Order: sequence, then C-alpha cells, then structure tokens
Amino acid sequence: MRPTRAPADVGRSDGAKETWLSPRGQAALREILPRTALSQRLMLAALPREYRRIFVHCFEVLVEAFPSQGDEAESGPGVPAAP
Repeated sequence: MRPTRAPADVGRSDGAKETWLSPRGQAALREILPRTALSQRLMLAALPREYRRIFVHCFEVLVEAFPSQGDEAESGPGVPAAP
C-alpha cells in the first residue's frame, strides 16, 4: 500500500491523498482477513460484554500512541519492505 497525492492536489500540502493496494497486497489481505476477524471475535468473546467497547478503545489508543516508522516498521523485523 502506498499513499500518493491525488493528481489535482500535486504541489499542495493540505490536499487529499489517495491510497492504492497492489495485487500482491490484495492477495495478502484476502488471506489474513478471515483469520484476523476470527481472532478478534475470540479475544472479545473472553471479555464480559460491557468491557468489549472499552477494550477496543484502549487498543486503538495504544495503536495511535505508537505510529509506524515507515515501511520497515510496518513489515516487521526480518520481513523485507515492499518495493
């Protein structure tokens, strides 16, 4: 996945960005999304219903607190970044 400037916004710092996903990225998502959804359901099922929303919120706060540091951080240790 690579963010790029929308053609109408080239040269602007406040313009919108567009993101595209390569065919390889699409295949990877198709492979992992079902397992991701299952693991999320299993994690939340272990919590009482009233704590699920709080747990998800706390997890989102953690994700926002540690933004990725580029392709290397997103791909993980020992995994080559996309070209």
